[in-house]
Amino acid sequence: MRAWLRVLVRVCLEGELEPLSRHWAEWSIRGQHLVSPEGWAFTPGEVRSILFMRAQVAAYQAERRTHLQADWIDQRYVELDQADAA
Repeated sequence: MRAWLRVLVRVCLEGELEPLSRHWAEWSIRGQHLVSPEGWAFTPGEVRSILFMRAQVAAYQAERRTHLQADWIDQRYVELDQADAA
């Protein structure tokens, strides 16, 4: 069997992505899901939302830093104990 045909069969029939790139080793496509080596399944919408979620986390972190800085300037900042933070 020709090499390109083997790659096509593994990707199309078996859902394996490693033949496309070694960086995708153990990743696969099962139905409508991209499946990680750990068994986590993602829909196309979930994959597309990753950039949005990263932006949300960055905005939250920036807001948190701003509030801590404002509290520090106003001398209202109090360091939490590990027990209080949990």
